[in-house]
Amino acid sequence: MERPKILIASSVHVWNDIRVYYKETLSLAEIGDIRLVAVNNDIGPAVVPENVHIHRMPRVNSRIPFVGAPFTRLRRIGKILVEVLKKDYEVFHFHDPELIPVSWVAKLLGKKVIYDMHEDYLVSFRGKKWLPAPVRGLLGWIVRLLELMSLPVFDRVILAERCYQYAFSSKRCSLVQNYPLRQDPPEPALRSDNDPLRLIYIGALSTVRGITDMVAAVAQVWSESENVTLDIFGQMGEKELEHLIHSPDYSDWLHYHGWVPVNELSRRLPEFHVGINPVRNYPNYRHSLLTKLFDYAAAGLPVITTDLPGIMGEFGEAGFLASYSSGDVAGLAAAIRAFFDEERRVVMAHKARDVSHQYSWDSQAQVLLEIYREILA
Repeated sequence: MERPKILIASSVHVWNDIRVYYKETLSLAEIGDIRLVAVNNDIGPAVVPENVHIHRMPRVNSRIPFVGAPFTRLRRIGKILVEVLKKDYEVFHFHDPELIPVSWVAKLLGKKVIYDMHEDYLVSFRGKKWLPAPVRGLLGWIVRLLELMSLPVFDRVILAERCYQYAFSSKRCSLVQNYPLRQDPPEPALRSDNDPLRLIYIGALSTVRGITDMVAAVAQVWSESENVTLDIFGQMGEKELEHLIHSPDYSDWLHYHGWVPVNELSRRLPEFHVGINPVRNYPNYRHSLLTKLFDYAAAGLPVITTDLPGIMGEFGEAGFLASYSSGDVAGLAAAIRAFFDEERRVVMAHKARDVSHQYSWDSQAQVLLEIYREILA
């Protein structure tokens, strides 16, 4: 098979999104020549393969209130459409439902079309606080109808999680799960009684992801012992949380780093003692396996998590989780205190290392490559 020309596009995700670039683009570069069109974030990798070409589209122009975001998104969609029209690609692989109409054009031009579905949008739109409440549910249904109507257009729908499968019974759907990039977990970072217990949270910051619960619980434990810290790595999903995260009352123990590249995050994760997943019991997360769980385990970290059915069903017996009820700040604080027991923490860290060997992107990369071989045969 000749090396296919592949257009990977996202009007929403930054170009170096872990799934979009580090997992899928670099894996597909083994078999094809890639053009990646996605959003700029002023951060570049040390090396880009010769057969991967990246076009970075502008971020939202914040100087145009209310109009800036939708106008910029429409411009991005237009640029991706132009890219589809002017280039001779065999495959159009896109990551956002707003690009479904562009996929119709790609199919009319004879290209193979792959829709990479990151979320169950029917459910997730209900939690988009930046949308007016009355339209959230309506938009979710519009997206679902677009997805179902467009199934004949898609040569394959790739699902990032098993819990989306209920919506698509088509044989054209394949599961390519968001397992972490392979790494050998280091030995657990040891701490003495005088060292603070170092907690870490990675991921977007929003209320439904439990950020306020987490900060309140750590503040409670700090007030008792002054022997705990919390480091947060991720984008600010809600502007209202900025005041909380940057409060001078928390400056002694809360450290916010913003978004960092995946290689830096992988390097820093093993410095910490416990990972936290405080996500609330919200429909979009109820049966989801959030990527941070795999990332914590890959770094050999035990995890404090809410006891949502998807998480507990997959990892409940694995021995590296300490769970509490969603939204229960006192329960989260108690789970944190329990990790002052260093012997218990190290035992659970070794369990996390065992789990990490079972979940690796390598296996999913092979699934992705096989999908391409099938549709290009």
